[in-house]
Amino acid sequence: MPDVRVGSKAAVSPHSRHVRLAGNFGNAGLQFRLAGAFAEFERELIRERVNAGLNRVRAKGKQLGRKRVSSDTEETVRQRLGSGKGILKVAREAGVGVSVVQRIKAEAA
Repeated sequence: MPDVRVGSKAAVSPHSRHVRLAGNFGNAGLQFRLAGAFAEFERELIRERVNAGLNRVRAKGKQLGRKRVSSDTEETVRQRLGSGKGILKVAREAGVGVSVVQRIKAEAA
């Protein structure tokens, strides 16, 4: 919400409860652009570190991601889906996540 000053040159100046801006509106734009540039640089550093870690793990031959459910569990899910039960009920009964049941159902289609 703008801050109205009485008796100053500018009738309206930028105002934020969370961000303190020094100077006039022109300086505020510069400060936002600088903050954006630093945030973008920091994001790129984080992305590089994450990708380097993933590549290091892959080079060691480790498998990334969650382990798949056993073939017995998949067969149980297929049978219960085939009997006409809903996805939520099958997931609850088989002790797996809803996304697992959805994946198995999609693979069967």
